[in-house]
Amino acid sequence: MNKKRDTKIMYAYWQLLQNRLSIIKFLTMLNQHSTNIFNRNKFWFEITNSVGISNSSSKTLVWLLLPRMIKKLNRMPKTDYLIYPKRFPGLKEKIRNYKLINKNMSLPELKLEVSKDQINRNICKTDLEILISINALKEFKKLDSCIQLFKEHRIPITYVNLRHYFYSQQIIEALKIGNKSKLKILEIGGGGGNLKTILKVQINSLIQNYLVIDLPEMIAISAYSTSRFFKFEKIEFLDKYSKTDLNSGSSYLSAGDLEFFNNVHTRKFDLILNTHSFQEMDNSVVRGYFELIYQQANNNCLFFQSNWYQPQMSQLDGQFIDNNPEDYPYRESDEVIFEGEDPFTHYLSSKLSYKPTRHSFTSIRYINFKSVT
Repeated sequence: MNKKRDTKIMYAYWQLLQNRLSIIKFLTMLNQHSTNIFNRNKFWFEITNSVGISNSSSKTLVWLLLPRMIKKLNRMPKTDYLIYPKRFPGLKEKIRNYKLINKNMSLPELKLEVSKDQINRNICKTDLEILISINALKEFKKLDSCIQLFKEHRIPITYVNLRHYFYSQQIIEALKIGNKSKLKILEIGGGGGNLKTILKVQINSLIQNYLVIDLPEMIAISAYSTSRFFKFEKIEFLDKYSKTDLNSGSSYLSAGDLEFFNNVHTRKFDLILNTHSFQEMDNSVVRGYFELIYQQANNNCLFFQSNWYQPQMSQLDGQFIDNNPEDYPYRESDEVIFEGEDPFTHYLSSKLSYKPTRHSFTSIRYINFKSVT
């Protein structure tokens, strides 16, 4: 028994090593093509220079600097994208405190009440969002299962992770898994890998391949983060010249290399995801992705998207548009499972006066729908 366990541990570390080398290769490629990347990521030169990576850097040096590199990439956006396995300091206090959020209070009122109860005199916006998110899951009767899952897999309790847990539950409830072979999943704009991680820890045995399309810096963060949770899983970085059937594991593709799909032999997906990503894109880019989605979807593929309405959003050409998720180019043949205000973010916005009043729209539907007789 101990020999089998030791072999399993050795294989996990070997796969982790291979995944780290794949990330290094990808980062090295980005650095070598930094002239092209610069137009999309203005921080790239600053990051590579501050970390100390150059085109002549050895793989050993890049290996040693990899965690620092990922942290530098992560610090540039306003949001903390990294997701690491960790323990739960203060979890009981957070769960106890969600009782304070039951009534509709503004931020100053909530701070005052928390101070009076002497639970936390210096509560910050991040803590408030966590507490209200916990209460939202309680209202939707998903809190106990969420806490159990996060504890078991050491997933940090953050507002973003709690929101993605809610999304994962909506997705799993809508999936018709029973008669399907293993799932091929496409996520467009996967960010730091939060939804991917939380979904996979629940249904990983049902997944054949998980392909993420995103900006190159986000791909590096996502691959590094999620590999910490799935040490046995092979990751692969693709480009427009890759030829693969997406047989197993996790794959990553830069948004600039969508020609890749011309070279994939088996490229139909059973589940396609987009959360808080289309809301940041020009209309023409969104339309292009929708064409790709309908082309690459299997019959009765589940398509889940949740995005904010962005009024008067500026595009790259300087024009202003209303980026409204309700107006995305869906097809009349789709079978709609759910469509409307995102219940989770609506609950959060109703409790926090500093949250925007614009709405977040969720659509869950089967696309390329064919009725089963």
